[in-house]
Amino acid sequence: MTRTQHLSKLNEEAIKRLPLPETGNRITYFPGAVLQGTQVPRGFGVRVTASGAKSFIINYRIKRDEYRYTIGSYPDWSALRAVREARNLRQRIDRGENPLEDRKRLPTTKTVMGCSTNLYNATSKKRPSSGPLSRSSEPLISS
Repeated sequence: MTRTQHLSKLNEEAIKRLPLPETGNRITYFPGAVLQGTQVPRGFGVRVTASGAKSFIINYRIKRDEYRYTIGSYPDWSALRAVREARNLRQRIDRGENPLEDRKRLPTTKTVMGCSTNLYNATSKKRPSSGPLSRSSEPLISS
């Protein structure tokens, strides 16, 4: 279960001092905060897990659906860099775009047929075809 809290002060020290939840994760939002002259956009927060992982997120709604976009993990992303990225994301969201659609997952299940067709098409000088194998020999390759 996600629990939330609100803080008005955002800086690297505030992020380091965020308490760890006993279980699950907790999101801390920073409404109205300013970091080095940069206004924090609405929905910006830091998610802290029970294991101590911290990630910058932006929570937003498009129509009636609520989404949460993970910007990046702390300390790989500084607070200022994450706020700037969140501002860019917020502008896209305000234009009606959904940034999560950029992260559409690629198919993870590969078949022998698919791999052999890709190899055949990449090495063949002929025009691409359905490949050297028939569809009946299409066992899955586990990832």
